[in-house]
Amino acid sequence: MPQGRHAHVLLARGGEVIEDLFPGVTGELVADGAVVSHPLADFRFCAGGHTLRQVPIGATMLQCTRPFLEGHLRDRVLALPGLTPADRCDVVGLTLDDDRRRVAGVRVVHGRDASTEETLTADLVVDATGRAGRTPVWLRALGLPRPREEEFAVSVGYASRLMRLPRDYAEREKAIAVGPVPNLPRGLALLEVEGGRHLVTLAGFESRHHPPGDHDGFVEFAATVSPPDVLDAIRRAEPLGDIATYRYQSSVRRHYQELPDLPDGLLVTGDALCSFNPIYGQGMTLAAMQASTLRDSLAQGAPGLTRRFFQAASRTVDDAWNLGVGADLALPQFRARRTLSTRLTSAYTRQVQAAGAVDDQVARQFVRVTHLLDPPDRLLRPSLAWRVLRARTAGLGRRRRVPRLTSPGR
Repeated sequence: MPQGRHAHVLLARGGEVIEDLFPGVTGELVADGAVVSHPLADFRFCAGGHTLRQVPIGATMLQCTRPFLEGHLRDRVLALPGLTPADRCDVVGLTLDDDRRRVAGVRVVHGRDASTEETLTADLVVDATGRAGRTPVWLRALGLPRPREEEFAVSVGYASRLMRLPRDYAEREKAIAVGPVPNLPRGLALLEVEGGRHLVTLAGFESRHHPPGDHDGFVEFAATVSPPDVLDAIRRAEPLGDIATYRYQSSVRRHYQELPDLPDGLLVTGDALCSFNPIYGQGMTLAAMQASTLRDSLAQGAPGLTRRFFQAASRTVDDAWNLGVGADLALPQFRARRTLSTRLTSAYTRQVQAAGAVDDQVARQFVRVTHLLDPPDRLLRPSLAWRVLRARTAGLGRRRRVPRLTSPGR
């Protein structure tokens, strides 16, 4: 799992969804060591160069490593009656029924031996194989059109390390996230996770801002984005294992809901449907929300399931995709075309972030939107827009900017 060693966030909305899908799983995770935090109240959030007010948002979130979370969810799934896992198999294609209106199953091979190919029949095929999902290729092989793909190049590099932080720091803060700013497209996430450990992830856009994988370079990079107390804690921390690095080139969204002749019996979910810029921590939560969408679609019966699911899943993805791409476009490093609407949205978001540094209600609403608890249009309500304008007029938002310790040397 290339990304498994890096910081992953199950947003507050994602935690609500997995508890709904697997009742009691939150308690199991916490009993085994997952950390419960209150977003913003326990989580220092530096957005757009401003440290937001630390106030409750009316929700909690779980902090743990991705393998820890996935292991618990996998155990829950494998305990379901009637489930037969098939390990070490590779799906190499789809099969259609005689009238070519419905997917009838998949072709699989065992291991790397193509001579072992067999066909598994199915009433429903769900591609949840991640960003590398090959459904577009399989459709083309059957003479069917591929979905339109929307791609946004981001060139994100990140480096992560598990650490045991000094007790004087670890006991007073559960997490901090520092987002990129126009003149320094770098970020940091530091999360308390199971086992009394902290996971530190550094990230940057463009190759010259990618964090290095050696100890000295890691700390030097952290010095360009960390508040002083966080940098001091990282320098005094006990490293637990090597530094893991990863590169992510582009966000990709596949618009299956637009295909007029898509056969029934085929669904695509998770990163195979939409792969998000990982710096915003949306991926796991959107995958959970799509699982909930699938459950609701199945409850309405088999006829029209494929089209019904893709239409609903597209609506689920819309807000998160627009939030992520909008945040990317706020950085001048991205040379994409910006519409007037995009420029206005970016300008208003910057004012919201500045106001959130001095206004509890603005900070609370902004973070509820980023945690996918509320739709983005909540930020446009007249009462909130007035608070943003008032903070801007008073010039208060500039007083709590995140300190930048050094200019980037890499």
